[in-house]
Amino acid sequence: SHLSPTFLLPTRLTPAAHAALLAQLAAHNVPLTPTPSTASLFLADINTPTRCRFELRTRGIMTEPEPLLTAPLRVVKVAWFTECVKAGRVLPIEPWTVYTATVCAVVVTPGPSPERVRVKETVREKERKREREREKVQAEEEQRRGVMERARRDGVRNAEEDSRWRSERSEYKRSVYGTRVTDEIIKLSKSAGRGARPSTPEYEEERIKARGIDEMPEWVRRNVKLSCCRSTPADSPNADFIAHLHTIRDHRTLTSDEVGIRAYSTAIATLQAYPYPLISSSEIVLLPGCNVKIAALFHSWLSSHTDPKLRTVPDVEKLKLNENLVGLAMLHRIWGVGPETAREWWFVRGWRNVDDVVEYGWKGLTRVQQIGVKYYDDFQKPMMRWEAERIRDIITHHATLLLPGTTTILAGSYRRGSTSLTDADLLISHPDPTQLAPSFLERLVASLETEGCINYTLRLDRTAPPGRTLQTAMLVWQEQQYDDVRLRTLRLPGRNANVRRRVDLVVTRPETAGMALMRWTGGGTWVRDLKTWCAERGWRVGAEGVWERDGERVGGIDGGLRREGEGWEEAERRVFVGMGLEWRAPGERCTG
Repeated sequence: SHLSPTFLLPTRLTPAAHAALLAQLAAHNVPLTPTPSTASLFLADINTPTRCRFELRTRGIMTEPEPLLTAPLRVVKVAWFTECVKAGRVLPIEPWTVYTATVCAVVVTPGPSPERVRVKETVREKERKREREREKVQAEEEQRRGVMERARRDGVRNAEEDSRWRSERSEYKRSVYGTRVTDEIIKLSKSAGRGARPSTPEYEEERIKARGIDEMPEWVRRNVKLSCCRSTPADSPNADFIAHLHTIRDHRTLTSDEVGIRAYSTAIATLQAYPYPLISSSEIVLLPGCNVKIAALFHSWLSSHTDPKLRTVPDVEKLKLNENLVGLAMLHRIWGVGPETAREWWFVRGWRNVDDVVEYGWKGLTRVQQIGVKYYDDFQKPMMRWEAERIRDIITHHATLLLPGTTTILAGSYRRGSTSLTDADLLISHPDPTQLAPSFLERLVASLETEGCINYTLRLDRTAPPGRTLQTAMLVWQEQQYDDVRLRTLRLPGRNANVRRRVDLVVTRPETAGMALMRWTGGGTWVRDLKTWCAERGWRVGAEGVWERDGERVGGIDGGLRREGEGWEEAERRVFVGMGLEWRAPGERCTG
């Protein structure tokens, strides 16, 4: 053969397919080389130059792109070889060439012989594999027992500390407890280097007094940990530090660390509710839901720079630069892709971007994931408040045509006052329960589809699910373009350039409207804490009401829409009163 030394890359090939191709190449006298560093022609099932460069780099071959005519190294699709076999002759290689480059350096790593393919596992290898699995199970069991034992000891210690905390006078506990914990933080934290601000307990206590924070807010003094029992505004004087905690929580989400997600969500909600700028790490440990770990992170952030806008946490900066986490976050942003799916795509299937998902896995995606991939760029663009209001007005217009007297309200982050949204959550109801037929939502969606506002209907409850009264619809919204929006005439020719938006419709019975509005307004941590608050009283809460453990509805909770002119907010207020909670405006439920 007149071909250059050739190496077959195993990327995206099963062991059997790889072995079969090697046999075919050898049968046709292709000059195969066992080591990639000695090859100048690579055959691969790869379609992008970026991926080619990555695969070569992982094998110690550093390359730089170069024009086809002068490049000493080429990566060619495997399809070229199969087409040559079909044609019975060597076809021109250029149409199948994916990547051409020159070799900058070859990194030789010590280790076993070059890559080879195993067709079958030997009996000894299978025994070793089973032994490793048994050892892994034993290690996990020992780790689980260790975690449970530590949790038991921590529970006893925390109970003792809580008892001592409540028994001491407020002024005494602040000085003694704050000093002790601050000393521990200083030991845990690394030195910020030359020029770091002093952080002794005496200095921090002096700064607290200088700022006039002699007394904590009432919810701190009463140790109120649940966010549904306190005010949490959207704006916080500690937003710069909270942003770093958001990064850590996102990392915990991508790794499915449920304990970490809950712990950081609680700390974020607490700091978001705290009305004063934090100026010491000993101040943090006095806040409900914030532990020494959060205080140590704050100490690291506070010591990093004198300018708050330039402060960082070294561990957080490492997370931002981690290639795996950046890639997982990108895949996780696809609508319908959870953390586990993102990890499988990245680590198991080797998909590095949306193009890889389309090219290699499109047929295996769910319908929601296909829509999320198809309109990925649109869904990443924030929705402005006026867009949500326009969507609400159009849907309300169609709803009142079908059923006069229908009332709607935008919930979610819009109602909490966010300036940009990810989607629009619209609640729909009618004061007269006899008028709200089960088919109303289906007829409303059909009317909107006729108008041309809906691209896809991904979910539609034609009747309420068993045991529920709510009906939901999950839509992909794209308003048509018109020359005159007011008259809605003279549709513009050509492609519709309006951005596609995610819209969720929720039809609720009038008697459960207030409860549904509470559920769809609060942030994730706020709703979680509401469930915890109800569980402490032996209740079970949902978007349709509050029940006792035996399944009976809790009496005295009236969240229904009335005909006397009261609206959605009045119904929600009655739910707060019936549950024994203080009313919190939507802008006070921004737990982050």
